[in-house]
This record gives sequence, structure tokens and C-alpha cells, in this order.
Amino acid sequence: RDDDLAADFKLSSIIFKCVDVATCVMVPAVMVLRMEKKKNSASSADSMLGKFSEIQWGNRETNPEVVFFDNVGQLTQDIEYEQILDNWSMIALLLLILRTIQLTSLHPRLALLTGTIVAALDDFWHAAILIVIL
Repeated sequence: RDDDLAADFKLSSIIFKCVDVATCVMVPAVMVLRMEKKKNSASSADSMLGKFSEIQWGNRETNPEVVFFDNVGQLTQDIEYEQILDNWSMIALLLLILRTIQLTSLHPRLALLTGTIVAALDDFWHAAILIVIL
């Protein structure tokens, strides 16, 4: 039993070290990318709206449909980039929550909560697999 506990502790220690490294890398990276995108969002929106408003629908020589769909393609790319940033932000937040749970185990009374969660992780994973399958 003691060997199992020692092995579990070593494994959880390795996992939390990996979470720490990932958090230290991901959080600043996501913040920098997010701030850069937000900083340029007003000018990007103005230029995108300007491109749409400058389409000359009556002039067939400029191929207004091609210009319109090029602009829609650019808008779609911007939306997809925002979705990717949102996904990475959620992963970073999940890592921060895991780190917070780990740190609450330092206090003896709060360690009861984290110990219960760690003991139930196996059941959580099984439930997650069943939910994904269903």
C-alpha cells in the first residue's frame, strides 16, 4: 500500500511539474497574442468595413462578387483565429485551475478536498469517456 502511495505521489508530482511548465509558457503566450489582437481590433474592423463599403456593385469590370468573397474569406480567417485563441485561453485557464487545486493541498484541512478529488480522478476519467462516447 505504501509503495502504491509513493508511486501515485511521484506520478502526481511529475504531472503537476508538467502543468507548471505548461502554465508558465501558455499563460504569457496567450495573453500576448490576445492583447495584440485586441489592440489591433479597431483598425482591423474599420479596414474590413471599409473594404465592404467600397465594393462597386454596379461596375462589373471590377468583379464585385470576387472582392466580396475575398473579404468574407478574410473575415472568416479572423473569426477562426479568435476561436483558436479562445480555445488556448480555456486550456490555460484549466491549467491554472489545476494548479490552484494542487496548491490547496498544502493546507491540512483543504488537503481533504484535494485528496478526495485525486482519489476520484479515476472515476472522473471513466465518466468523461462515457459522456464522450454517448
